[in-house]
This record gives sequence, C-alpha cells and structure tokens, in this order.
Amino acid sequence: MAAKSNLVNLDAMIKRADFAHRQDENSSFETFNSIPARELATGSPIVALLRKPDFQRETNHWTPNQVVSLLECYINGDLIPSVILWMSPSYLFVIDGGHRLSVIRAWMEDDYGDGYISHKLFGHDISIEQKKAADKTRKLVKEQIGTWNYYKSLLDDNDNDDITPEQRRKLTTLTARGLPVQWVKGDTNKAETSFFNINMKGTPLDTLEELLLRNRKKPVPIAARAIIRAGKGHRYWSLFDQEKAEKIEEQSLKLHRLLFDPEIKKPIKTLDLPLSGSKGIRTALQILIEFIAISNSNQQDGITKLEDHPDDINGDGTLNVLKKTISLASRITGNDRGSLGLHPAIYFYGPTGRHSSAMFLGAASLFNEKLDVDKSVSYDHIKRVREGGDGRSENVQLTHPYCNQSIKQ
Repeated sequence: MAAKSNLVNLDAMIKRADFAHRQDENSSFETFNSIPARELATGSPIVALLRKPDFQRETNHWTPNQVVSLLECYINGDLIPSVILWMSPSYLFVIDGGHRLSVIRAWMEDDYGDGYISHKLFGHDISIEQKKAADKTRKLVKEQIGTWNYYKSLLDDNDNDDITPEQRRKLTTLTARGLPVQWVKGDTNKAETSFFNINMKGTPLDTLEELLLRNRKKPVPIAARAIIRAGKGHRYWSLFDQEKAEKIEEQSLKLHRLLFDPEIKKPIKTLDLPLSGSKGIRTALQILIEFIAISNSNQQDGITKLEDHPDDINGDGTLNVLKKTISLASRITGNDRGSLGLHPAIYFYGPTGRHSSAMFLGAASLFNEKLDVDKSVSYDHIKRVREGGDGRSENVQLTHPYCNQSIKQ
C-alpha cells in the first residue's frame, strides 16, 4: 500500500449527493456511451449533473504515479475500463470510476487537491500532506504528459506547421475520445447494491471504509467525517435542520483543533505537536473513530459498536456524540477549566517522534473511565506526581530526545 502522505486528494472534483435527497421527479435526460474530456470542464452540462453518492468512498486513494498512468492511457488511446453511472430523476451518480473521472477533471482544472475547486470544498483547510501530493502530481504530469492548457494552446494553433505528427495524434485523441460509460438499471437499492458488489472486487474497500459507508447515517461516522474536515467538506449532516447543522460544524471545528492542530511537519523540529498525531485522512480516521467510541462508552455498557448505534434522523445523536467527545478531549488537553494539559510530546510520542495511538487511546480510556465513575473527579494523584497546584503547572523540566528541546511539564 502506498504511503498515506503520497495519496492525491481529488474528492472535490465531483460533488456528492444523498440518494435520499428529494429530487424533481419530472427531470429526465438521455443516456450516452462515453464522456469526452471536454465535458468534464467547469460549466459543462455533464459536470453540473455528475454526483458521487454518499456511500461512495472518498476520492483519495491514488498515488501521483497512478494519476499520471491514467492520463497516459487516455492520451495514448490505451484501454480504460468503463465508468458506471446510475440515473436518478435529477443527477447522474457515479457508481464506479470516480477516480478516473476525477483525474481527467483535475488535469483540465490543474487542481490535484490544492486548487480553487478543492479550496472551495475544504474551506481553505488543506493539509501539508495534501499540498505535497498535489505538487508532486502536478510536476509529474507536466514532465510526462503535458498540461491541459498546453494541449489547448496547440488546438488553438492547429494550423501551425511546427506541430509534430505525435502532437497531432494526441490532439486527435483528446478531441475525439471519451471515457466509456455503462449504466446501472433500477432503483436506489439496486444502485447501492451494485456499488458494494463492484467495490468488493478490484481495489476493494478496506474494513474501515466499508464500516463507515454501510453505517453512514449513524452518529459516529457523521461526527468523525465532520471532525476530520473541521466541519467542512461534504456535509453528511445536510438533512438536519440548519441550527443543528451549524452546531455540528462548530463543535467539529473545536474538536479538530483540540485533536489535530498544529499539523505535523517532518522532520520534527518543534515540541508543538497535535494530540492525535497526523491529520492525514486515512490515518486519522481510525484513531478518531476509536477515540469517539471511548468518549461515548460507560462502565455499565462498555463501548457500543458503531453499527449498533441507531440512525441519526434529526442530528441529536451526532450532537450528543460530539458533546461527550469534546468533554474527554478537553479533559486531556486545551485551555478549558479542568484540563490536565497533558503535553503530547511527553505522553503520546516516542523518542523517534512517532505518535503512539496505543498510548493516546489508552490514556483516553483511563480518563473516560474515571470521569464515568465520578464526574467531579479531581485527579489529585496526577497533580501530586506532577507537583502542580492545579494539575496543569509545568515545574518538571525535561529534554525531549528527538528535537533536543526542553519541556516543562
């Protein structure tokens, strides 16, 4: 598997929509056999209609080299598997082929996760890892393929005798070729079943992805997706009333800052480190879901499995989950009254600068257990060990081994 920091985030290239969203039953349009690259540009009718269903995985699983390989296949006329679409009354939903369509669109827009369209979706909160992957992809595309604007300039100057036969061949391919399309027939249940059947083959869904997608209407997945994007990105909570939706975004932003700010920069040269480690989406989601589950557990029932939570139909379940998660996170870190202010560099990072999820989740489990037994627990034993008057003083000075800086804790 590719390093998670080397994956290109193209999730903004095709918007998402919920199958359950009320649609205009009178809308209709004809099917077609292919989608030319030019129809994936901003402003085209097909882009306006294309949607990813809410059960489609995030489009962030390809490396820069895979992006370049797809573009090479396209521009050289090599075989590309069909994309699979399902027609609702109002939208064209991508059941399979989201990465293929997104790569072509990203090429046209010069947006590999850090451009205008991506900033618009992610609220200008784009991670360093995402920017690095975008820069690498853009460089490889320019060197090995050429930019879309380069080929567009050749098309605009097609009468130029200096254009080589190879360039003309590629221009003909760009003008005439489209990605082949197949169609799923049937209702929403048929489309969803088709998605899971298709995506358990080829490049299958991993366990976490499948768990999130199958339980996407439950409060923990909704909260996790909101937190990881700081209340931005696709609004999985959009069907809740506006007041609750805004509250979810506000609480998610607070939790994102508590858990994932500041962002890790490597090599590590500072002790100002995030509580939960890297904010890379696939790494962070696993830790985040476990942390949410711990935060919402109790002595009597233990940890409730994600799939055993009821669907959240009005937002109350998600808000309750966020409230309990903030309570635990604020006990461990932050400036709220009662915070232990545990320094992540001391408690949750090893001597090489690697974040230990086991140490972090173990501490979270311990503190949540204490809070569950006694909501007013004072942690006097921790205060005594740390020689502090309020549990947050910093009288013990240490030198951390991986960046040779002093810490008072």
